Amino acid sequence: AVLTPHIRSIENILSSPDLTNDVEHYGEQLSVSISAIAQLSKGWQNHPPSEVQTVLAAAVDVCRNVLVALPSSPLVRNRTAVLLQRMMICLGEAILPTMPDFLTTLLSHCTTEDDVLDISQLILQLCIKFKENAVPTMDVSILPFLQKVLSIQVAETVVVPSGKEDSNLNVHNVSTLPPHLTTQQLSIRKHAFACLHHIVAHNVTAALLSERNIGSMPDILKFMNDGAITAPDLVMKKSCTSTAGSTS
Repeated sequence: AVLTPHIRSIENILSSPDLTNDVEHYGEQLSVSISAIAQLSKGWQNHPPSEVQTVLAAAVDVCRNVLVALPSSPLVRNRTAVLLQRMMICLGEAILPTMPDFLTTLLSHCTTEDDVLDISQLILQLCIKFKENAVPTMDVSILPFLQKVLSIQVAETVVVPSGKEDSNLNVHNVSTLPPHLTTQQLSIRKHAFACLHHIVAHNVTAALLSERNIGSMPDILKFMNDGAITAPDLVMKKSCTSTAGSTS
């Protein structure tokens, strides 16, 4: 019952004819309701009662409608990512069928390092919590995520122009860049290094070897080998080295 008013509020706002004309205003309103649902869900941890799961599942569906309606709102993207982290705990594997659609929309509007961080946190939690059951989601999400990581760069080092990503990764060797640009790129790439490490460490490697992604494995290995050389800290260097070794 405590979640229902927030779901109704979201539905009412989504019906506004001016919704897409003022993304900032409506995005802020909707993000408040999404945050409230995420906060209230903390009252239930693993395996909430079935009636609660039904309401939470309905809330997830409504929040997916919000993301589809206003994907250009940074607040909506961020609050949706936070909600999904909570729903992985509350709904368990029941959340998995919805994750590819959520991640596809989040990735299509991933334009900042904050977006990369939010998506990487979802990927890490999926791998840690669901292990091999996360393979179908990672199969459709990991390569677009890596492409976004490589495309969110300063103008001088754009690797893949926005909207023109192909099926392969074009890995730019950051060791050839000026120091300040190297720092910027590694700050973003470290999230990708961590995601690939967790995919391998938690038995989700089948996603990298699927028919969809196997053709990009040489580029993924090159990406990790580059990280083993250029990563700014020893732990990350070791992570890149072990991940590349486990997938080669």
